Order: sequence, then structure tokens, then C-alpha cells
Amino acid sequence: MTETNLKNLASTPLEFLTYTFYPKKGSIVMQDGQEVFMEPRLKDFFYFLLANKNDVSTREELMQFVWKNTVVTEDSISKAASDLRKFLTIHHIEGVTIETINKLGYIMRISETDHTLKKRRFSKKTLIKAMAYSFGILLFLVLLIRALRYEQ
Repeated sequence: MTETNLKNLASTPLEFLTYTFYPKKGSIVMQDGQEVFMEPRLKDFFYFLLANKNDVSTREELMQFVWKNTVVTEDSISKAASDLRKFLTIHHIEGVTIETINKLGYIMRISETDHTLKKRRFSKKTLIKAMAYSFGILLFLVLLIRALRYEQ
């Protein structure tokens, strides 16, 4: 994907698994509404990999997109990849893997895990319905117990 296309996408939220990434803010919103923010370097790194998921992003492409006209070493790219992996782990963002392709770059793979499938199944709407149903059953049981006590 060209840099121009990436800049045009920057205002569009990107959805993956049960998460939404907002490139302009540099945040990921979980299904429960919790929002976590990335530092600018990680935001750009993550955005480039996500926009090019399942394709190899070369170190040169990442250098140009993330650091623009700043000269950085290969270690800076490796450190950003490592920091991004830590960020994803710390915030329990599952199903996202960043693989190192030796001497070339990185590839982001997104895959459903049992956990993300369960999260996807239980949306807020489903949970509200389940809670309403449970409350109805509880109310019925309370009324039934009161009726049985009243008869005695």
C-alpha cells in the first residue's frame, strides 16, 4: 500500500477481531469500550503493519513511514517491533502476531483464538438480553417462593 493511500486511510478506523484501531488518535478500543493509547512511534508502526496485514512490510518501508525523514538504525526498528509486541501483551490484545522475516522486515498476522471468538459471541446486546432474562427468572422464583409461603 502506498504512503498516499495510507494517509487517506488515517481518518478511517480499522477493525480487527474484536478491536477497533483509530489511527489519528493512536488508540485501540476493546469490545468492552476500554480505550488504550499508543505512543506516536508505535501507533505509526502498528498502523503500517495493520494496513498491510498478511504482507511483508520491509524495514525500508517502515523506516520511511514511521520515522519519515529521520535517520534511524536497524536497532530502532527492532526496538519498535519489540515494544509493540509488549504493548499488545500488556493490554491483552489477542490474535495479533508480529513475525520477524529475517533480513527483510515484519508481517502482521491476525487470527481468531478461542478467546476472541468468545468475546465476539458475547456482545453488549447479548449480555443485556442475558441479564434481562436472568432478572426475569429471578423475579419469577421470588414470586413463586412467596406464593408457596403464603399458602402455608
